Amino acid sequence: MTINFKEIEKANSGTGYQDTFELFARDFLENRGFEIIGDPARGADGGIDLKIKEVRKGVSGQETTFFWLVSCKHF
Repeated sequence: MTINFKEIEKANSGTGYQDTFELFARDFLENRGFEIIGDPARGADGGIDLKIKEVRKGVSGQETTFFWLVSCKHF
């Protein structure tokens, strides 16, 4: 699969599609198996665009949960 990032509107464009890259990142990470626990939102976010959860299962069957804070940059 090839992704042309030029098709995604820049965050500073002011066309109403400024959130497109963050939404793409959310959908991509969800497709890769991460659980989205905090969607992108407008306004001050402290540099955190997405909050995601990852559950890893070890060879012994024990699960470890990781929480990730994602900052999306698209220039």
